Amino acid sequence: MERRPTQTPAKVQGMFQRVAWCKAPQFEPQVKTATQKKGLRYEARVIKRLEELYLESCQVLAGPWISYDGLVCQPDAVIVPENNSMAVVLVEVKLTYKRKATDKARSLYKPLLKVLFPDRKIICAQIFNRVRYGFNEPTVKIEQLLEKHDSKFLLCHWF
Repeated sequence: MERRPTQTPAKVQGMFQRVAWCKAPQFEPQVKTATQKKGLRYEARVIKRLEELYLESCQVLAGPWISYDGLVCQPDAVIVPENNSMAVVLVEVKLTYKRKATDKARSLYKPLLKVLFPDRKIICAQIFNRVRYGFNEPTVKIEQLLEKHDSKFLLCHWF
């Protein structure tokens, strides 16, 4: 399978045909920078906290692999409430808030999850540790990810 970790199709809504959960593909090990390692440690802390908060009423999928049209991708986490009337929450974790993560979640991960959960609402969330000067967006607490929100993309500053 081909992997495109940094490219997101421009318009993918409704274009996917072969979408399924899959096992992690085999890739050559990559050397990670100190910042990447720090980001992965932060991601592990976030996943652990999500599992603590939501394990009783949800399935927390940490780093699930999704295959689609001969490609694969891996969102950071997906929270699937047992209650089918509740939204599935796609979680992207970033050490520092990144607007591009919002674009990728909306244009790639959300449409894929909509195929996998056709009868459920999909909410995207970015959980981040740091913000740059001038950040002025509304945020929610990590404990509020499953509550009903007007926004289709939640921002959560958690450290």
